[in-house]
Amino acid sequence: MFEFINHYSAIFIIPIVIIALTALVPIRNWQKRIAIYISVIVIGLIVLFNFQPGDSSVTNESQAQEIITSGQPIFVEFFSNTCTACLASEPIVKSLEGAIKDNVQVLKVNVQDPIAIN
Repeated sequence: MFEFINHYSAIFIIPIVIIALTALVPIRNWQKRIAIYISVIVIGLIVLFNFQPGDSSVTNESQAQEIITSGQPIFVEFFSNTCTACLASEPIVKSLEGAIKDNVQVLKVNVQDPIAIN
């Protein structure tokens, strides 16, 4: 259901919600209106920071080497928290990981983490 919503969708959704509140909520008291706007912005920021792929599943090269040499098939996901395509494909990749996790080991590598740079 929410596969089309990602980290950058909130940037568009927050202003639309604020404009909708301005048009639909006829509050004459500016203090109440400011409280509603701040609430919408806070909720929007929470959404914005929750739709991120996260961190690598390994923290050092020896852990990655252990997974690679385990003899089991491996699904390697290279991603970045600043990559729009990575963020847009996150829900699809998560559903794929959930479907194959019994048969395949999943190795997530954030290309901005120190393990990916070495």
